[in-house]
Amino acid sequence: MRLSAVLGLILLVGGWGCAARPASFAIHVHDEPTGAVRYEGPLAGPYDELSTLVDTACKHMKSQVADKGPISPGYCALFFHAPLVDSPSPREKWFIAHISPIGVTNELERSCRLPMDPVEPTSTALLVLGGGPTGLQPSVTSIWHPTLFLNQTTGRTWEHDVLVFSMDAPGTCAVYSFSGFSGVVTRRQHKTFVPVGAIDNGEGVLRISAGNTGP
Repeated sequence: MRLSAVLGLILLVGGWGCAARPASFAIHVHDEPTGAVRYEGPLAGPYDELSTLVDTACKHMKSQVADKGPISPGYCALFFHAPLVDSPSPREKWFIAHISPIGVTNELERSCRLPMDPVEPTSTALLVLGGGPTGLQPSVTSIWHPTLFLNQTTGRTWEHDVLVFSMDAPGTCAVYSFSGFSGVVTRRQHKTFVPVGAIDNGEGVLRISAGNTGP
């Protein structure tokens, strides 16, 4: 979600739990009498850095899998950054607005259901992620990565910033980021998000950057 999508809103954040094994990743949106919006949930935030957000989310997601088994091959998360209300520091913080489990359509194609408007989470759309093996070798089929960011409702490229947490390999949490503003797709490597390609066709199809062998 681009920051412009929440301009004019004052963001109040409820405290998020420190439990290592949350029963749910649900994030609830509450309207305040002042016109502010409050996000509440174990992973809502605020986070000082995007890397902290990702580390914390991966830790909780892997704990969930360890406790209950492979419920889902991963998760999608709407995220954004914005200033805290009444904060003495003007520095913006990072937030998660919604988390959704990834569903498997077939061997490669996956999707998740996310709000069209994070402030009104009851109206949702299916984010189709496509999918493919890492690299160009046909034999590498066990490690999935997204190849598509398509809003099934509109038939166009997904509009909001989203993180994709892929958890196919045991004990791992591969993270991909999609920018709804620029269309750039990145993959997290060693605490840094490295560009792997971009979506510039309006149809959600990821074009791998020259020199890249794949996410």
